[in-house]
Amino acid sequence: MKKRSHRKFMNRREGLRHQPFWTGLAVIFLLSTITLLTWQREHPLTGRVAIQTIAYLQAGQQELFEVKNIPGMQYLRVQIKETVKGGKILFEEKNIPLQGKEYSKFTITSEHANSFGATELTLKVEKEKLSFSPEELRLYIDAAEFQPLFQKQDERYYYYFLALPSFHAGEYVIGREDKITPKIVAPEAPPVPETPGQEPIATPVPAEIQEPANIAGKASYPREKLTFWENFWEKFKKWLRPLE
Repeated sequence: MKKRSHRKFMNRREGLRHQPFWTGLAVIFLLSTITLLTWQREHPLTGRVAIQTIAYLQAGQQELFEVKNIPGMQYLRVQIKETVKGGKILFEEKNIPLQGKEYSKFTITSEHANSFGATELTLKVEKEKLSFSPEELRLYIDAAEFQPLFQKQDERYYYYFLALPSFHAGEYVIGREDKITPKIVAPEAPPVPETPGQEPIATPVPAEIQEPANIAGKASYPREKLTFWENFWEKFKKWLRPLE
């Protein structure tokens, strides 16, 4: 009896010793659940998500993140302007409108966006899922168009690179926007206003130059030059004409 009573006492004592541990573990689990539910309420999921956590990054460092679960993204490299402690960068698929053909649409957000500087993106695009020419691929950041530099290709993917002078938190679309060429219409000349009581000015017509008509019975050939004796004879006939 004494041994059995002593064993129960020891078991109870052992349970009391581990009670703070299990209580603490239950509190951590409860807080984690509340945090997750709150985050999901503030960030409703519409597609795949990638979260890059930052424990500690000192100002002046560069950090390379491998981005998974987001089509088209492979790497993100950022320059740290201000020291970051306990931060994260969130990649989330979104339904972003684009007048054209899209390959991937997502957002990039971070509560430490102002602490990041120059940014480099490496894109990895699957050939079979690209519905347009690889030379036409563009990256649109908040509707601003950027042309990534084509780097290489393998059997399955095209690889592109884009360097930005600063970090941009916003909407990202990998695709090709349709270019609509505006129709150019020649403007019509405005009518000339007429003054009341004044007749419109007629457009002058250039007059035709008429050459003088030939006298009937006489040809318009040039007159030949008379010789000395012919000229003398003509003058002599004129002198005899009054005597007749």
